[in-house]
Amino acid sequence: MESTRFPFLPSSLLLALLGAPGLQAQTVFQPKKSLVLNTASQKIGSKVFKGGIFVFNRVQIDQGIRVHAEGPNPLILVSLGDLVVNGRLDGDGQNAPNVDTLNSANFPSPGGKPGPAGGAGGRGSPNSTGHSPGGEMGFGPFGILGLGGVGGLANTTGGISGAGGGGGSFSTKGDPYFPLRFDPKTLRNVQQIGFGGFGQGRSKVLGGAPGSLLLFDRRKDNDFWGWAVDVHQKRLIHGEILRPFGGSGGGGGGDRYYRPNFRLDEKGAGGGGGGGAVLVYALGKIIVGPKGQISANGGDGGGGEPGGSSQWGGAGGGGSGGMVILASRKGIDLHVHGGTYGEKDNSFSVSADGGVSGLGKTSSEPFSKKYAFPPSRSMAGNLGGLGGMGIVQFIVPVDGKNRDGTNTILDDRVRILRNGKPLTGAQKQKYLAWRGFPNKKGVWVDDKGNPIRLGDQEGDIRPSPILMPLWF
Repeated sequence: MESTRFPFLPSSLLLALLGAPGLQAQTVFQPKKSLVLNTASQKIGSKVFKGGIFVFNRVQIDQGIRVHAEGPNPLILVSLGDLVVNGRLDGDGQNAPNVDTLNSANFPSPGGKPGPAGGAGGRGSPNSTGHSPGGEMGFGPFGILGLGGVGGLANTTGGISGAGGGGGSFSTKGDPYFPLRFDPKTLRNVQQIGFGGFGQGRSKVLGGAPGSLLLFDRRKDNDFWGWAVDVHQKRLIHGEILRPFGGSGGGGGGDRYYRPNFRLDEKGAGGGGGGGAVLVYALGKIIVGPKGQISANGGDGGGGEPGGSSQWGGAGGGGSGGMVILASRKGIDLHVHGGTYGEKDNSFSVSADGGVSGLGKTSSEPFSKKYAFPPSRSMAGNLGGLGGMGIVQFIVPVDGKNRDGTNTILDDRVRILRNGKPLTGAQKQKYLAWRGFPNKKGVWVDDKGNPIRLGDQEGDIRPSPILMPLWF
């Protein structure tokens, strides 16, 4: 394949270039302090941007500055020149707060707010007028009911604790490459596959199930938005996602109750908010610096009401990751943050990662954060389920030359830099960690049909990116 020029530009980005407010203004977006962009309507200077579409001549987010997006629509950030991120650009879901009050079960525990076009976390102790049988289910993208993590059940037998809420889902249920793996024999680390942990009573109290996957067909080669090309099999693939959207929220944790007065119930916490949809398009380069980050991560579930050194109320499930889509006419430069995920480094340049469960202030459980290397002994007790992974897409021009000596022509305009120097060959492959496309036997392969056995050896991007062509 000598040349690959596909007339592809996502329709929403094309509309942004042709008709968005601010297109004619000679403006540079370089905020001097952190700010929040609302994707319903946002005033910046004298311009009002509506529908989540923001167009500038150039974008620069400096180190120490965070630009966070929220609202009902995906964030579409367009630069007519370069787009440089040395700080943080994100559509992350928010963490649900820990329960830190007593005798207050008539006040539901809030779930985390979602990123743009994502789903909120479900509430803990959602019934304000009586006992709550379980935590509230998290919400799907655009606030759709019934798609997020399922709430953990309440413990009504006078036992120790209510159950944890299930994690929200997007492309996966839970985190398939998390180091603490589910053991089907002992049921330890059930949170790794998205289920909330058991509550403890006279019998086990069931944790919430993970939310519904947001990819509905059975194919594995089209889990994206737009058009991709399988170089080995010389075919175009249309993604099953018709419109970008965010992830789903985690389920709320279950209460512990055994007294008639429901206000005295030890209440569960809310689930984390789903990561949003972040679309970045530049006519120039997209540059993510050594301290820069672009993300649509799910929020963490809250920790349930504490009692002594235990967490009596169930913890909320983590929100799922959302979507990060980077498209550039001149290419993408990513400066790595250190090592790779496979090397136990968890500082990512680009991510759509799932959230984790929270812990109450007095909890003695050993698991305290998602990325602890070496990892904790187990995700014990009534912790919520891990949020599922989202999707990362890189869309750049392709000329078919394979100048960098990797296993694909699709990454030629994606430069991976370490200490300012571009990586090539096997080193670039390690940090990019592209998974390829499945062949007719379902084996993931590179451009020449060689198997890619990546497993959990992901790079500086989580999850591993989908590489796609752009010609405009």
